[in-house]
Amino acid sequence: MTTVQDLGRAGLADIGVARSGAADRCSLRLGNRLVGNPDDTAGLEMAISGAKVNFEYAAQIVLAGETSAVLTECRGEPRLLASWQPATLAPGASVDIGRISAGMRAYLCIAGGVQTPRVLGARATHCPSGLGGLAGRPLRTGDSLPCGLIDDARQAHIVDVRAIRAFTERWVYRTVIRLVPGPHAGLVSRVFWEQLTTSRWKVSDQADRVGLRLNGPQLPLPTIGNMPSEAMPPGAMQIAGDGRPIVLGVDGPTTGGYPAPACVVRADEAAIGQLALRTEVRFVLVTHAAAREQYALRESEFSALADVCGG
Repeated sequence: MTTVQDLGRAGLADIGVARSGAADRCSLRLGNRLVGNPDDTAGLEMAISGAKVNFEYAAQIVLAGETSAVLTECRGEPRLLASWQPATLAPGASVDIGRISAGMRAYLCIAGGVQTPRVLGARATHCPSGLGGLAGRPLRTGDSLPCGLIDDARQAHIVDVRAIRAFTERWVYRTVIRLVPGPHAGLVSRVFWEQLTTSRWKVSDQADRVGLRLNGPQLPLPTIGNMPSEAMPPGAMQIAGDGRPIVLGVDGPTTGGYPAPACVVRADEAAIGQLALRTEVRFVLVTHAAAREQYALRESEFSALADVCGG
C-alpha cells in the first residue's frame, strides 16, 4: 500500500482527528533533508512492497528506508538505485521500487515534495476517514500527483550511508521497545508487568497503521469493569478483552475504552512504525525521565547526522 504522508496533523485529537502522517517519521525526515526539503514535506510511504513511479519532469529523489529500485531514463540503460543515495532524474524517467527489505515501510522523497492539497493543515492520508492525500485513499495505478519543481542549483551528492544505517539500526529498526507507565498503570498487578516485560511477543498479521495487535501469552486483565472512553495518543498500549496488547498507530482512534497501562516512549515511535508482520518484539519499562532523555538523545543524533549528510 502506497499513500501520501507528511508529519501529520498535530493538535486536533480533541475534535477526533487522528495525527496520521508517516509511521516512521525519522526516515521521512531524513529523506527530506537529503533532497533539501523541510522535515514536514510530503512524500510517498510504501508498506511491504514498493511502487512504479513515472516522472514527467526533471526531479531529485531519494529512497528513505531499506529497499532498492530500478531507474530507467529515456536515454541509457536501466540502473540500480540504492537506498539513501539522492539521484537527479531527467524528464520521462521511471523508478520501479522493489519490496521493503528491512522493516515494514520505506519512503520516496522528492525535492519540492508531493503537492496534494492540505486538509486541516497537512497532506497526510488518513484512510479510515478518507482525509488528505489523494482523495483520502491509497494510490492506484494511473494516479497522477503534483510535485514541486527541482532546484537547479542543488545537485545530488554522495552521503555517508554507513552513518545513516548506524542511526536507523539504533533508533528505527529496534525490536526492544521501551514503555512508560500509562494512565491506567495503577490498575494492573506486578504479575502483569513481569509477564509483559519477560515474554516474547509477535506482531499479528492484523497489524496496520491503526494499531499493532501482538500475539503472546494472555496477560492478567486490569481490575476494572466497563470503562468510559478516554483520550488515546499514538503509542498507547491498550489491553483488549482477550488479555493481549494492542499498540495504537498513527492512524489509531483518538479515544478508546480499553485500559491503557503503558505507552511507547516517543523515541521508539519510529520503531513501532517499522515492525513488520510476525516480527518478535520485547518490551522494557523505563521512567518518564529516562524516556525524555532518550528522545533528546535521538534528536541530537538526528541533527548531527543531517548536518553530516548535507541536510
